[in-house]
Order: sequence, then C-alpha cells, then structure tokens
Amino acid sequence: MICLAAGWLLGQGSVLAFGRAAHWHPLRGIAHLAGLNFFGLVEFLSANLLMPLSALLVSVFLGWRMARRMPASELSGLSPTSQRILLLALRYVCPVGIVIVLIAGFGA
Repeated sequence: MICLAAGWLLGQGSVLAFGRAAHWHPLRGIAHLAGLNFFGLVEFLSANLLMPLSALLVSVFLGWRMARRMPASELSGLSPTSQRILLLALRYVCPVGIVIVLIAGFGA
C-alpha cells in the first residue's frame, strides 16, 4: 500500500506538471535545475542518474560476482579469448564508460 501510494503521488505530480503546476519549479534555487518543472525534474533524474547508475551496478555485478558462478553453457558460443575480453570489458571498460556518461549527464 505504501508503494502504491508513493507511485500515485509521484504520478499526480507528473500529471499536474502539464496543467495547473506547469509553472512550478521545485528546485528554483539550483541554477542547473531551475527551469525544470516536476515532470522535467523526474525525467532528468531518471535519465541522467537512475539509468546510468543501474547500468553501472549491473556491469559491476556481472563482471565481479557472476563471472565465477556463470555456467559455461551461457558463454558456450564464445571462444575462450572472447570470454576473457567480455569479462575484462564488464570489469573495467564498461564501468569507466558508464561513469563518464553519468558525469556528462550532470555536466550538460
């Protein structure tokens, strides 16, 4: 019930951002976010924070935790060299790239 109420409340804020509350800017004091209404703020945070953060966590989890327990059948179509390259990318390359995207999202 709490999750349902929280979802409904956030949904109402997003709906009102297209009507009565279209000119309400909740973070007016922050220069980078001053022009965003409630819907714009939620969209900005989900696109620039939540999606890259979830990609980073998935990459780190797959690279460092699942690699040891991943069944060989999951990677059966890859050569041993390709498997090592995939693991290297999941552990090091992807997290660095995702952090760059995360920083760029807040810097733009």
